[in-house]
Amino acid sequence: MTHAPVRLQEDFQPTHSILESTRSLLDLITGSWASQVVHAAAKLKLADELASRPRTVREIAAAVGAMERPLYRLLRAMSGLGLTEEDSQGRFDLTPTGQLLRSDVPNSLHGFAALNGEDWHWRNWGGIVDCVKNGGPVFDRLFGMPVFAYLGQHPEAGAAFDAAMTSITGGWNSAVLAALEFPETATVVDIGGGAGVLLAAILEANPHLHGVLVDLPEVTERAVSNPRLAAAISTGRCKVSSGSFFEPIPAKGDIHIMKFILHDWGDEEASTILTNSRNALETGDRLVLVEQLIEPGKPALLATLTDIEMLLFVSGGERTEQEFAQLLRRNGFELTKVVPTPAPVFIIEARAI
Repeated sequence: MTHAPVRLQEDFQPTHSILESTRSLLDLITGSWASQVVHAAAKLKLADELASRPRTVREIAAAVGAMERPLYRLLRAMSGLGLTEEDSQGRFDLTPTGQLLRSDVPNSLHGFAALNGEDWHWRNWGGIVDCVKNGGPVFDRLFGMPVFAYLGQHPEAGAAFDAAMTSITGGWNSAVLAALEFPETATVVDIGGGAGVLLAAILEANPHLHGVLVDLPEVTERAVSNPRLAAAISTGRCKVSSGSFFEPIPAKGDIHIMKFILHDWGDEEASTILTNSRNALETGDRLVLVEQLIEPGKPALLATLTDIEMLLFVSGGERTEQEFAQLLRRNGFELTKVVPTPAPVFIIEARAI
């Protein structure tokens, strides 16, 4: 019996475009693996250990309490992701991107990297199919309570969440500040302001302003330990007021600012928040929202992925400019301008009517 010779057919040869597409899709499929590598690096604070000089695996392992061979493989995977570099002597050093995993540098993303691999956070992304079929949020079904109630009852998770929010948005504050204009005198009320990072930056850049940070008691207790906010408090330029934005705003001011607040909530809850804000302002006073926008026809990757995060965790989501305009109009505000920034956020300004 003879067999026909095996013949390679050009029609079956992968073309360059197919190879590139395959590589791109594989990067997306294994993206969760990469995220876990970055999470592990953040939890072990490997970037902090490499901050001063290149170090051997043995040195790093002794410092972080890890086994040398598994740690080497983790550091090597970090090199594959462009976070570290290994020299000819087996020492690892940080790349410029890896520097941002340090916990002690400006614009650090350490807190956000640490949060995204935590079990209570990561498990929700495993429920995305259930969420698409049955609606969200998945978090409530997994943990038996809304996410913000969970954070309030679990201080470690709450602190990790605060650190992550400071981490992911702190580097954008300079872009936000450059897009904001303030009058000669005013009191700025930061509603749901978390650790007070943005408010502290506003007060530092505008010494003629005063500020009030409003957030839940367990959040404000942590916020006063923020050195920059504490400095403003010590000079009498800033106050901290405990309260919920679902209740009357417990502070008087001329300008309300909310950074990444409304995207957490559906239209009904967002309307309550906006109504409470409007009731605490005089006609003509300003409301400033710092949010991502979904731009029709131009879906930004971060905004669309954050929208899925909202779908899984809360009742909210990212909105379009038109959706913000309608929501504001229904609750006593008129949208006056939308200002893009170099960061992936927009300044959405409204006037109380």
